[in-house]
Amino acid sequence: MESISVPTPRPDRGLTATQRRALLAMAQGREVDTAAKAPGAEMDTAAIAEAAGLKPNGAALALRGLERRGLVRRDAADPAFWTVTFLGHGLVKRLTPEP
Repeated sequence: MESISVPTPRPDRGLTATQRRALLAMAQGREVDTAAKAPGAEMDTAAIAEAAGLKPNGAALALRGLERRGLVRRDAADPAFWTVTFLGHGLVKRLTPEP
């Protein structure tokens, strides 16, 4: 009789430094403009890149990776805008140290 093996889940790779910086900048709602948004509000790719101290192309790649993981969501009406999901906010709480 053959034994049935349960597939073991592959370990999830951690976030890259670029992904972490982009996610933290979005979740904290840091904007470079004078019209600062509330934490978790939608931000465009250029504002995320500037707030996180990243180059625009690097920020775009990081955001696509975060989208694949389900941590951020792209706006359907305007694809340049992104928002953090509930799963992303949960991860941010684990990433940021408590004061």
